[in-house]
Amino acid sequence: MVYNEFESEVDEILIGYGGNRAANVLDKALLEIISGQVELSGLLPLQMPANMETMEV
Repeated sequence: MVYNEFESEVDEILIGYGGNRAANVLDKALLEIISGQVELSGLLPLQMPANMETMEV
């Protein structure tokens, strides 16, 4: 996914990783973020493409 196409239209982009094995922990963490109980910080463990031209086919 290329976030550059819509990131200027939104305040935040939340992505959840973990699948079923951590579903309850993930749900709780996302709710704490959305409700403002915690402040986001950290780095992504991957790189996001700047545009579709940088995507390999």
